[in-house]
Amino acid sequence: FEQSINTTWTSGCDTTNWFGWGNVESVTWSNYNGAQSLVFKGWMGGAGAVETKTAVTPDTAYEATFYQTWDGSYAASTPQLMFIWVDSGGQNLSTSAFDLVISGSQANWNQAGVFNATSPASASSVEIQFNMGTMTAGGAYYIDDVSFAAAVPEPTTMLLTSLGVAGL
Repeated sequence: FEQSINTTWTSGCDTTNWFGWGNVESVTWSNYNGAQSLVFKGWMGGAGAVETKTAVTPDTAYEATFYQTWDGSYAASTPQLMFIWVDSGGQNLSTSAFDLVISGSQANWNQAGVFNATSPASASSVEIQFNMGTMTAGGAYYIDDVSFAAAVPEPTTMLLTSLGVAGL
């Protein structure tokens, strides 16, 4: 199961498979791959967030990656990537939250990291949310090429598991 959540942003805030609110929109003036990226507009202040929802397999390890860049004097109170695990009845089960470290050289795209979490035993979907909290007036933060997939165990782990010695 490999799912690229988004390879091309569309115009406006309600992008294909994503819903955004606050000071966020797709733009063409900065992108890692394709023609557009998503920008959190710090120069406007206020808040901004975007999320999408996708099916998951219960009790499965997942990982997400994305690319980021920033410009100006961008700052946000507590920017986070969140996985909100949901059951088949639409009830939130739990949230895996990761503080985002805005790093790298200004205006240069870099992979933000690999974010790992395991879905709860009764999860049927996950809401993947980028929430910038309160942005101070200045700069911008961009994301592109978001990917969410079941984590693939390292070959050594797979070998030990097949030999029945994992966890000894």
